[in-house]
Amino acid sequence: MNKRNPIRRIVMVRILGLIGVMLGGAVLAIVNTKVNPYPSQPTESHQHEGEESASSTKAELSPEELQKVVGEYRDKVAVIKTSRGTIKFKFYPENAPRTVENFVNLAQKGFYNGSPFHRIVKDFVIQTGSPDGSPGGGPGYTIPAEFNQRSHVEGTVAMARANDPNSGGSQFYICVKPQPPLDGRYTVFGQVVEGMDVVKKIAEVETDQNERPVKPIAIETVTIEQAPEVAAS
Repeated sequence: MNKRNPIRRIVMVRILGLIGVMLGGAVLAIVNTKVNPYPSQPTESHQHEGEESASSTKAELSPEELQKVVGEYRDKVAVIKTSRGTIKFKFYPENAPRTVENFVNLAQKGFYNGSPFHRIVKDFVIQTGSPDGSPGGGPGYTIPAEFNQRSHVEGTVAMARANDPNSGGSQFYICVKPQPPLDGRYTVFGQVVEGMDVVKKIAEVETDQNERPVKPIAIETVTIEQAPEVAAS
């Protein structure tokens, strides 16, 4: 009768255990990609060589600076004209002052004009803000994250990013439905006040295997307008 080699048995058990851990990690990675509203490509891919990111150059806002930003943007809205209709959203400068400033500055420069909705996931988010439509497209710099207590509800506007919390630049997404798993992990800086029907219409279009619309949908213009009637909540 042949006796089983105990050392070989121990080695086999360890190998099987290692395979189990690897498979478990793969499954977890797949699940996480369904939650993350941004692919794995870093936003910094379009950063100019030698240029510092905004996260390394900006200091915390003083109370006076914060008050100035809130006063400047609290009663304004972004008007996004798309090939499928118009979307308007108000800002949360008290929660994400730097992010709001950055968005407004880019919009006023015409940066978003022509940007496609390059990622559309039904019942999840629609995403835009990459000038060339690439997953890593951006303005050439990054801004620091401003995670806050705002929840991801229907119509939430928030910054997309890569794995690095401070890798956002220009890309943003709009929630089609509430997304509690994203709370506290992405910078919420606005809320749709008009045109949610347009958001949902865009979310229903046919997409390919990369979550891109089969027929391109793009931002035509983004303007910043006064809106005294915007609620303070």
